[in-house]
Amino acid sequence: MLAGKYGPLIGAATGAVLGAGGSLIGNVMDDERGEGTLRLGMEALNAASLAAVPGFVAGLAPRAQVLGKKNAIDAIRAASKARRSGDTAAGAAKIAAQQAVNSARTLPTTLAVGGGLAVPVAAGIGGLAGGGGADIYNAIGIYGMQQGINPESYGSSNMQLV
Repeated sequence: MLAGKYGPLIGAATGAVLGAGGSLIGNVMDDERGEGTLRLGMEALNAASLAAVPGFVAGLAPRAQVLGKKNAIDAIRAASKARRSGDTAAGAAKIAAQQAVNSARTLPTTLAVGGGLAVPVAAGIGGLAGGGGADIYNAIGIYGMQQGINPESYGSSNMQLV
């Protein structure tokens, strides 16, 4: 019951934590050294905020399952009632009931899998946007937003200006 009620919030929080953690781990594991802490934080916050959206969608799966079952039961009852009364729309009601049952079966899985697969994509886009924003602040001269030194690049472009 709590998963249906708080599922979207739990999913959004999970997506945000995975997005921020993935961004920070990715920045720690890459070859660039000396990136500013504000830059890392900005990338992680943007990754977390964008990854929270598909996490929220994935968290809707339990609620969609409950509502889908309720709608399917209502559609089956309406089709049964139309068939018993000899209504001319009984065939359409039967088709609507079949569609409601199919939707109740597939929608929760689609939300969970689609949202789960979209979390790392959204986190990556958020990290890129955070890095781009940090480049703007670095150009202005805000301390902590500097890019790291690339150890494979030679020359004066690799020198840190203090």
